[in-house]
Amino acid sequence: HQQGSSDRLKKFKIQQDIGEQEVPDEDVDLGDELTISMWVKGNGNTGVNTSILEGYDTLNQRVINIHMPWSNNRIYWDCGEGSAYDRIDKDMSNDGIDNEWHHWAFVKKQSSGEMMIYKDGSLWHSGTDKNKIIGNLHRLVIGANRSLGNHWKGNIDHFEIFNAALDEATISAWQYKKVDISHPNWNNLMVAYDFDNLLYARDAS
Repeated sequence: HQQGSSDRLKKFKIQQDIGEQEVPDEDVDLGDELTISMWVKGNGNTGVNTSILEGYDTLNQRVINIHMPWSNNRIYWDCGEGSAYDRIDKDMSNDGIDNEWHHWAFVKKQSSGEMMIYKDGSLWHSGTDKNKIIGNLHRLVIGANRSLGNHWKGNIDHFEIFNAALDEATISAWQYKKVDISHPNWNNLMVAYDFDNLLYARDAS
């Protein structure tokens, strides 16, 4: 297990045997804007129920979740506090579920009611009237759901979380770059895992 630290999310623990599980040492208010971006290459997820990540609050209610895909080969991007979260979804059968590297970014902007999914730097899907605030994150699991089931199988690289809704131009411009202080949303960076030459996640934010 390896631990890292950042100003907002701290002491993340990685468990190799069950996928990458991140555990902040205190609840984090995610506010009303969020971007999660990463490079992924799946391996055997077609037609399978998966969660590439899920975060939940102290009431064990979902706050963020990405099915990538569910068994119907649709991608689901869930975000928002309470018993009924906001959701957008789209079929990804022809969009590289397995055996292809792609950059994905998942964005929530509560003030405008927008949720977006970007693939390889371009808007791939979006939805409106998604006005729930994101809420407080108690735990975040990467590679599985919060019960450590529905494992997603494959490789993840350059995993980043911002408490801001990054725009398409920024996502496109930075998809091939390692995040640094010149990023326009550097002050919003909560987590950065580049996984370079490592078998574990080290927080670089």
